[in-house]
Amino acid sequence: AHRRPAAAPPIPTAALDKFVGRTAQLAALTSALLPDAGPAQAAVVCNLQGMAGVGKSLLVERFFQLHGDRFPGGHLKLTLGENERPTAESLLQSIAERLGLKPAPGDLAARVRTALEAQRPLLHLDNLDTEEQAQAAAALVARLPQTPLILTGRFAFDAEAGGWRVVPVAPFAVDEALQQLTLELGAARAKGEPEADKRRLVTTLG
Repeated sequence: AHRRPAAAPPIPTAALDKFVGRTAQLAALTSALLPDAGPAQAAVVCNLQGMAGVGKSLLVERFFQLHGDRFPGGHLKLTLGENERPTAESLLQSIAERLGLKPAPGDLAARVRTALEAQRPLLHLDNLDTEEQAQAAAALVARLPQTPLILTGRFAFDAEAGGWRVVPVAPFAVDEALQQLTLELGAARAKGEPEADKRRLVTTLG
C-alpha cells in the first residue's frame, strides 16, 4: 500500500511578510490558476538549478496569501516522501480523504472533481523529484482538468506537454538576496554589518 502524502504545516506568516521579489513568477501563477477568462490550468513550480531550498514552497504560500479569498477551501497541500512511489489513483485517494469524502463506489476522479468545485481549495502537490512521482502527478492533472493545481519539485516538467504552465524559480540575484538578508536581520543590524561580508554570505549560500 502507498503511504499517504503528508499534510504539510503552513509557512509562518512572519516568513511570508519577508517575501522578496518573484514578481514574474507570481504573475505566471495568477495567469494560470486565476485566468481572467477561460478555465484554470495546472502550474508547475520547479528549480532547474541551485539548491533544493530555492523558495518554491514559499512562492506558493505567498501566492495563496495574496489570493486566499479566491480559494475558500484553503490551501490543500500534500507532500510526498523522498522515496514515495505514488500512482494517480493513490493521489486521488489522498485528496479525497483530505476533502472529507467517504469511501463509495463509482468514479473516484469524478467525485473528487465535484468536491473540488464545491470547496474550491488551492490544490498543491509538493516534492515531485523523481520521474515516477512526476508521471503520477501528470496523470493526476489529466484526471482533474480545469482545477487550480500546483505541482512543486525538482523534476523538470516538459513545458510543451501536459496542459500546465511551467514556472521556474532560480536562485536570487545578488541585489534581491541582499534585500532578503536585510529583512531577515532587521534594518539596524543589517546596516551595521560590512557590505563585503553580506555579499560574500549571499553569494556563498546561492
